[in-house]
Amino acid sequence: MATLLNVKRAVISKYENGIVALTDETIIKVAEIFNVSTDYLLGIVDKRCRNKYDLDNDEKNHYLTITV
Repeated sequence: MATLLNVKRAVISKYENGIVALTDETIIKVAEIFNVSTDYLLGIVDKRCRNKYDLDNDEKNHYLTITV
């Protein structure tokens, strides 16, 4: 993971232990690596989908209310 994110292994440990917060850019990279949405990583949605078009109607409504 450190190699994919272009950081040292110690930084990954700090992320895992909550010592250092992930930047928005890092969250996006992690989502791309695992082919999931950032909302999935953050626990906003339960589906591993990559975009709003893969969501069911309830999740689309949730997405739209957040992004508007």
